[in-house]
Amino acid sequence: MTPVAPPPASVAAFSPLPTLDDDALGQLPPPLLLRYASWLRVSGQFDAADAALSCALDRRGESASLLDERAALALARGDAQEVRSIWEERLARNPAPSARASYGRALLELGEIAEAADIADELLAEHGSLATAHAL
Repeated sequence: MTPVAPPPASVAAFSPLPTLDDDALGQLPPPLLLRYASWLRVSGQFDAADAALSCALDRRGESASLLDERAALALARGDAQEVRSIWEERLARNPAPSARASYGRALLELGEIAEAADIADELLAEHGSLATAHAL
């Protein structure tokens, strides 16, 4: 019988990933850069996440997904003004109900209950049949 190798040591969900240098970042496709930036954000490596997002911006330009991740990074940093600025840009490009609901959730996290409630009321009035409108 062949011996079985022991399982690899478990990795904590918030253990830091090794940060990639500019050359390595440049080799990742933009969708993977966004996922990498998201993981860095969640693990508290904000500067490295910002570098990955900058690389994605340079390679592909601004996109809805990139704006979403930039807003999430600003929220994680506690930069309320940057969160608002990014969401205003995002909604100017694509005012979809799901984007408006995401902005409302960001406002809730910032403690802006009244403004988030206004967005929720508008969504319910305009798109009451959508689950997105009820989720906020």
